[in-house]
Amino acid sequence: MSDIGFQMRTVELRVSDLYPLFPRKEEFRGSNVFRKIVSSIKELGLIEPLVVIEQQGHYFIKDGYLRWCALQELGFEKVECLIGTDMDVYTYNKRVNALTPIQTHRMIERAIKHGVEPDKIADALNVSQNWVKLMEKLITGITPEVIEKLKQRVVGKKIFEELKKVSADRQMEILQMIEAADDYSVKYVRALVLATNPKQCVKKNSTRKKVDPKVQEEFAGQLRKIEVEFKNASTIFRDNMFDLVKLSAYIRNLLTNQEIRRFLDQHYPDILVDFERIAKDTSLNV
Repeated sequence: MSDIGFQMRTVELRVSDLYPLFPRKEEFRGSNVFRKIVSSIKELGLIEPLVVIEQQGHYFIKDGYLRWCALQELGFEKVECLIGTDMDVYTYNKRVNALTPIQTHRMIERAIKHGVEPDKIADALNVSQNWVKLMEKLITGITPEVIEKLKQRVVGKKIFEELKKVSADRQMEILQMIEAADDYSVKYVRALVLATNPKQCVKKNSTRKKVDPKVQEEFAGQLRKIEVEFKNASTIFRDNMFDLVKLSAYIRNLLTNQEIRRFLDQHYPDILVDFERIAKDTSLNV
């Protein structure tokens, strides 16, 4: 579900009483992702509730737009919903385009717990039974912190297979590296796993490609150097942000002085514009 707040209770609402947060184009209706969602709901029912926001007696879909469209297409009259607590649309924008691997895992896991046979799930999603079994066990062996970070990202499923080869603490280190590089590719994760100290591996070398120990040690050394540089850069960034927040607070206080504001307006209007922009930047609030 969403990282941001929602009430831990569900309500049943009429499908026709729900509205999207924003107008959306209809091209997605022919996509494979949407057709799979329609087939899944038709065969298994809606497994994951929609998340909605109530505003002035109307309910707006915060999470689950594609599922709502599928329900409309299938003629459902009512749907189970979680009530959201704010209008933040970050999660909405991230999730409407496709199911993430972890969402898919949870959908399949929940269906199986409700007694739906894997072969029926495979038929409904037009995939193999082996794929269903793989998705059911997708996050087995993955640390909860990594699951939380990746649950809303559309990443390659093989990333989870690679992460299972290393310990929980190494999984977190790799997560920090891919976040810093903004590279969630399987190749990058596989390289980081390959460079892992053998003491942090949980699978035998027989499951991995044979690598010259000297090459692996050199690779691991380069990786450790990058990690140190990353931590140093993070520290500098935090210090700079702290200074910037203090300066922005000082500028906001400065602009409350009307004499100073008039002086800047008469002699340095460009600077005043910049000061006002900084003062209005809510990301710099203390």
